[in-house]
Amino acid sequence: MRQILFSLLSLLVLSCSNGHHTFVIDGATSPKLKDGQKIYLVPLTNANWNNVDSTYILNGHFAFKGDTERVCIVRLPILDRMKAQEMLVITEPGKTYVTIGPNSSVHGTPQNELMQRWKEAVTRQKEAYSAYMEAKKTVKPQIAISNLRKRYEQAFNDYQQLSSAIIHHHKDKTIGKFVARQTGLQ
Repeated sequence: MRQILFSLLSLLVLSCSNGHHTFVIDGATSPKLKDGQKIYLVPLTNANWNNVDSTYILNGHFAFKGDTERVCIVRLPILDRMKAQEMLVITEPGKTYVTIGPNSSVHGTPQNELMQRWKEAVTRQKEAYSAYMEAKKTVKPQIAISNLRKRYEQAFNDYQQLSSAIIHHHKDKTIGKFVARQTGLQ
């Protein structure tokens, strides 16, 4: 009887301590993605058959749960990648909300809020650069090209400042290490 009681108590203690470091991803998808469609949670680095997770979309929703903190990609099968934008997510403890669609997003935990801000800054910088380069290729008035260049430079500066701030304030966290690797900033 004592052994059973001790075993139950040990199991209770272990299950309580494991939940502390659990991440939960609550996902929603665009209508372009069908129910029964497989969706993957793939580590950004060192992905292999043992650490890639998968689930199915049901009623426009999906979920992942685990206990390893790292940067992952919520990814679709290769033939469906044109239907929705993949999304970077940090599997940190807590509940993270991911929306997969034409403009995917992530929210919920502190590092994922920063990931979303960083993604938006990267997107603004890339869009401004593309508009500027396209204007240079076509016959546009010099003033228009100059304005597009200023817009690009501002977007690039905003991106650099946000990246530096994330690295500086979160250097020991997953988000800080990720942004440092992606940007080459210290």
